[in-house]
Order: sequence, then C-alpha cells, then structure tokens
Amino acid sequence: MQLKMIGHYLKRSLMGLALFSLVSSTEAADILKIKIIKEIPDKQYMVIISENMERGILDGKFDVILFSELGTHFVLNTPYTTFVGIKTTVDFKEDLKKLIHYEIRDSGGAVRGYISTPNSASVTIWEEIAKGGILLVNVEGIGGGSFGGSGTGGSAGSTGGGGCCGGSN
Repeated sequence: MQLKMIGHYLKRSLMGLALFSLVSSTEAADILKIKIIKEIPDKQYMVIISENMERGILDGKFDVILFSELGTHFVLNTPYTTFVGIKTTVDFKEDLKKLIHYEIRDSGGAVRGYISTPNSASVTIWEEIAKGGILLVNVEGIGGGSFGGSGTGGSAGSTGGGGCCGGSN
C-alpha cells in the first residue's frame, strides 16, 4: 500500500512538473500577484474544491476552494479536485473559517476569482494570455505537494487532480 501511494504521488508530481514546464515555456504567460483578503464577497461563483486526503482516505474536508467569477477559465493544479458547480460562499461557511483567502486579479486588474487555502500552502497563478486568458493555479504544501492536471472549459476534473471550470468570456 505504501509503495503504491509513493508511486501515485511521484506520478502526480511529474504531471505538475510537466504543467509548470508548459507554462514556463510559453512566451505569453504572466505570473499574477495575489492579495490576502479578510473575506470573499458572497455571491454566485463557479466552484472547484480540492479535498483533503489524510492517511489515504478522503475525509470530506477541503484543502483548497476556488471561487471563479462566472465566465472565467481556471485550471486548478491540486490533488483530488472536484468541480462542484455554481455555489455561494455561504455553502462553505464553516470550511472558510479555517482557510486564508486570496483575491485573484488578471493582468488587466479585473477580479477573476478568489482562492482559499490553508496557511501552509503556497499559491502561484499564471495567466495564459495566448490561450484567451486562462488562469493556471498551482497550490503547493497541501495533500502531498503539487499535482498536475488539466481540463476544458465548462466541466471539471475528478479525484485524479487538476480541475477546470469556465464559460464564455
């Protein structure tokens, strides 16, 4: 079991490295600055979560909650990612109390969403200008490190890692 988990994490880490290589080799990608905020405005968002997996079992707790403005395209690079649909912050009230919140603005200064993570996490966000402004979100320091994944607009990943949501701009 232990060897299988190590192989799983190694595979996912390599996928994360591949995603990083893709982004870093793209000329038209900007690393965005994020700002810590006290709370996330309560309205409707497209929501992606990354579940916590302690001792090899999904425990129903969230490591990451990404609140995407409707019409924004995100790829979330974390383990055990699930697209949960259109929700408000009220739906995650208890989970949000334990997390740090960041505001995500694109290179033009427009708010594109919010991400909530544990204090121990490190968040990096790239804007893929050449691909219509898709935002690539990498989170490290949760659930075994950073994991790779991809998706396409409108639907999202599953428990493998890498979820995406979006809509038309």
